[in-house]
Amino acid sequence: METFAQLGIPFPLYEAPIKEASDYAGKTTCGVCGNHDQPYFILNIGCALMVSCPKCDVLNGLDANDRQDTPCRSCGNEIKFSTPSNDDGVHICYSCLREGKGAITKDTEFGMVSWEQAIEGRTHGVPGLQTSEFETVTTDPDGEWIGVLLPQEHLFELLRTPTFVTWQGEVWLFCCKKPMTYIGEWKSVAASLGKAEAKNKFDQMMTDDARSYPWVWEGVSSESDSVCLYVFQCKDCGNHRANFDMD
Repeated sequence: METFAQLGIPFPLYEAPIKEASDYAGKTTCGVCGNHDQPYFILNIGCALMVSCPKCDVLNGLDANDRQDTPCRSCGNEIKFSTPSNDDGVHICYSCLREGKGAITKDTEFGMVSWEQAIEGRTHGVPGLQTSEFETVTTDPDGEWIGVLLPQEHLFELLRTPTFVTWQGEVWLFCCKKPMTYIGEWKSVAASLGKAEAKNKFDQMMTDDARSYPWVWEGVSSESDSVCLYVFQCKDCGNHRANFDMD
């Protein structure tokens, strides 16, 4: 199965088959730079065009779904949404996305990450989060939502990465204080493994969810496709982790 790297447009945090990417749509003219016949991605709900304010040069995100002029978050100057768009959203080429001219919001195990959170160097948070591996911060006035602090460059790298297809919505995982690399659905990852090796790998990945994985294993190892497992790898330590959802 073809990957983005094989297509010549690699992503450090996405090594899964291209067919698993929800926002990749082939080739067209980029709405941002105007170059023709470019591999492109669709920016729409939850995505933003990243534009520097022409008055103060502060970086701003313009909603790619609303596509409205927006006041600068620093000086209040109105920033025009002048990028051409289509019915399905803004078409952004690989080069522009990798240069940070677009941002694809991600949901993660530590809460949402949009361009606003990336600039602040934190995740949006989840209720009652407890972790000893990351520095945390309260993200709501009531003190119930807890996010984690992460370097801007790691969070912006995540926003320059395609989203993978899921039934219930993706949840990006972390390891070694940075986002992990998505390597694909379990069936594509396990295709080259023997049954015993696959079960051993599964057990290693699912230790964080030990109460659930016996029936999850039954689902992912059968032909029913009732459960889908999404596999990540840490490029620093080599560790694998996974999460799952159901149809």
